[in-house]
Amino acid sequence: MEISTISWLIGASVILISPIYLERIYIRIFNKPFFVHFPFTPEVLPKQWKVFIAKNNIFYSKLTVNEKRFFDYRLKQFIKNHRFIGNDLELTHDKKVLIGTIPVMLTFGMRGYLYDSVDTIIVNPDEYLSNITQKYHKGEHNPAARVVVLSWKDFKRGIEITDDNFNLGIHEFTHALFFSCKINPTASCQLFARQFTNLLQTLAQPEVKERVLKLGYFRDYGFENQYEFLSVVFECFFETPQAFKEKLPELYDRVKLMLNLDVAAIYNRKV
Repeated sequence: MEISTISWLIGASVILISPIYLERIYIRIFNKPFFVHFPFTPEVLPKQWKVFIAKNNIFYSKLTVNEKRFFDYRLKQFIKNHRFIGNDLELTHDKKVLIGTIPVMLTFGMRGYLYDSVDTIIVNPDEYLSNITQKYHKGEHNPAARVVVLSWKDFKRGIEITDDNFNLGIHEFTHALFFSCKINPTASCQLFARQFTNLLQTLAQPEVKERVLKLGYFRDYGFENQYEFLSVVFECFFETPQAFKEKLPELYDRVKLMLNLDVAAIYNRKV
């Protein structure tokens, strides 16, 4: 056997047994990563914080005991690894916890959960004048400055009213997740990007597009551009997942694959 052939076989064998390449193959076949949560995640939050989170987050309240442990650990790490700043607002620990539950919820089906496009989360009491647009905003994500800015009043409204498909936290952290996946294309992010492309292709189908517009399920702001569309879609996915699944099953399935989460199934659990 020639040296070049032997070298090729050795190289091919290394590629085939490489965990990275194996996972890429696995993702192609099963549309999910090898694993998401490390099974030996420690317990990090006391019971009173678990109760507090469950009262303010439907998604968390429907998780199993083990899933809550994974969520708690990620929440603690998210708060630890991101800087929180209050502008004319006392940013208490409970506020940080409530804010942190949203990005952790969005990435709960993904292995990577720390947002690479965000270093700082700035919280204002109400709407604020943006330094970039010189307009008043309720929230924004600036990937260049690596910052998410929120109006606490509107963020709080988003978590208190759980079925109107308006959720400022979900909206802005969806932007942050999108750009984070561009910066760090992990296995989960590659799946996220591929299914987002599939989502847009599905939406481009004339019969699907006509049904979406006729239903009026997604608010008009979602049609400003593909980034706003994704944020509006994610708001619906987490706020009214059963209605989403019934009205637009093709799009629901795409989002389910993007995030490796079936929120309708989770919300239908009896706990």
